[in-house]
Amino acid sequence: MSIPITRYVAISSGQAAGAAVRARDLILRIFTASPFIGPGEVLEFDRGAFDAGAIGARFGASAVEQRMAAQYFGYVSPRNTVPTRISFASYRAAQQGATVYGNTDYRALSTIQGANAGAMAVTVAGAAPVTVGPVDLSKVLSLAATADAVEAAMVTAGIVGATVDYVGGRFVVQVPDFGDLAITSTVSGKNDLATLLGLTEAQGAFSVRGSAAMTPVECVQSSANLTDNFGSFVFAGGLSELLTAQVAAWNKAQNVKYQYHVGVTKAQAETMAAALSSYGGCGVTLSPNDGTQWPELLPCAILASTDYSQRAATQNFMFRQGPGLTAQVRDSVEADKWDALRVNYYGDTSSAGQRIMFYQRGTLQGTPSDPSDMSTYANE
Repeated sequence: MSIPITRYVAISSGQAAGAAVRARDLILRIFTASPFIGPGEVLEFDRGAFDAGAIGARFGASAVEQRMAAQYFGYVSPRNTVPTRISFASYRAAQQGATVYGNTDYRALSTIQGANAGAMAVTVAGAAPVTVGPVDLSKVLSLAATADAVEAAMVTAGIVGATVDYVGGRFVVQVPDFGDLAITSTVSGKNDLATLLGLTEAQGAFSVRGSAAMTPVECVQSSANLTDNFGSFVFAGGLSELLTAQVAAWNKAQNVKYQYHVGVTKAQAETMAAALSSYGGCGVTLSPNDGTQWPELLPCAILASTDYSQRAATQNFMFRQGPGLTAQVRDSVEADKWDALRVNYYGDTSSAGQRIMFYQRGTLQGTPSDPSDMSTYANE
């Protein structure tokens, strides 16, 4: 008689229930200093919203946020998958008061002059609404003068420090407060000042909460606490070496949760790689820093286009091609230099007389115990 195998192995068979908690979307989050997004706010846009112009409508049709999103959404993986969403969060390096940005609809000066005296209601930080006006605009000589007249009326109404400007084709109202700002109508029809200036939410105006200055780490921490529905992140415009290292240190402490990608010029690359060498999860990529292309977004797009619900879904980050990217490295000597520093780049090679450009090599900074391959890091 032999010893029963159950002495060593016991099998309990069953079927686990479906996931009770929704998985994160491993999309890109861009931290931006744009005044059009406030702290405590994360804006998510799907591909359909981008195609419909929603990002351009919020940040500006030629804004860096729109152009970065266009490159990101332009990626198509070898499996014919694409990034489906993108998100934006605020990096507020300086304090900003609560602001309402009016719509950008065309408005003729003659229409404003002929509107008679008007009024509007202004609510600051949830306090009781303050009636501003009536404001006589019959004699204003420009839209800028219109803004000055409304600003004077706000100060007269007791909203100290209020400013009103006409900039970028819209009226912008700001108060020195770190709360919310809302502008609503007091009456309907011709004497409604809020509607006349395009400052109501129903017309497409939007408000941005005021806040004190925040460090980049505070911005990322706050954003992740609000929603961790992202897999990679970048700072539009980049950060100093010191601030980049602080963010990389925070990211490493998140236990392989996010990839932090940094675009650097060749002049910055060596010192930046040295400063980040001990921080796992941080990818450094050569970038021309010319405002037209962002190679550091390519690994973000690759990650976002990986559908882990499918079999054999993992992707290699090397050899991938991105729309509108040009080579930063064109010879083996330079390639060897950057490979040794684990600095990534869009490289130019050739085969059978054909020039081929693709992303190389998909490596991350970090210690020997950190995953150094972007694909391995993503899969973990």
